[in-house]
Amino acid sequence: LEACSSHELDELKNHIENALTNIKARKKKMLWDQISELKTKEMMLLKENAMLQAKLKEKSGVEQSERYTAAITEKTNDHMEVETELAIGRPG
Repeated sequence: LEACSSHELDELKNHIENALTNIKARKKKMLWDQISELKTKEMMLLKENAMLQAKLKEKSGVEQSERYTAAITEKTNDHMEVETELAIGRPG
């Protein structure tokens, strides 16, 4: 670089600045593309999450209904038990 003239150094400086500007622009575009992809993925995951939450609520509701029915059946069976002991002779 010591052998370069002032004009050559200015041209080199401009070339380096242009290259740096291009690199920054490319980096910015790549980052925006990644952000766009991540936002798309986020939307897909949010939709999937909502769908899974709905399925969970539905399943939870069915399970609660089944538990309620089982509890009523169990209580009904408890009250319907009949003593079937047979005794011959006088009571007591």
